[in-house]
Amino acid sequence: MRDTEDRLKEILTHDTGSEAKDQSDRVQNAVDRARRSLAVHDLVTLFVGWVWVLLAGLGAKLFTAHHAGREKSAQADTDADEHIEPNDSTRK
Repeated sequence: MRDTEDRLKEILTHDTGSEAKDQSDRVQNAVDRARRSLAVHDLVTLFVGWVWVLLAGLGAKLFTAHHAGREKSAQADTDADEHIEPNDSTRK
């Protein structure tokens, strides 16, 4: 009877050990996949952030250049209006 009991304990500890090792391997694999996934997510987020910064800078530069061009043309129109003599429009 004692022999059977010892044998059953041995089988129980042997099965539990392999299950625990298998479960530990699965947990370790899940942690590794999560780390890889998080690392990829962080890199993609960083890259997308830099793209947005570059696009925002380009947009701001284009906006400023466009409005600076408008101001120059408005100033040129104002300067041209000042040089028109009042009697030019009445000439034939």
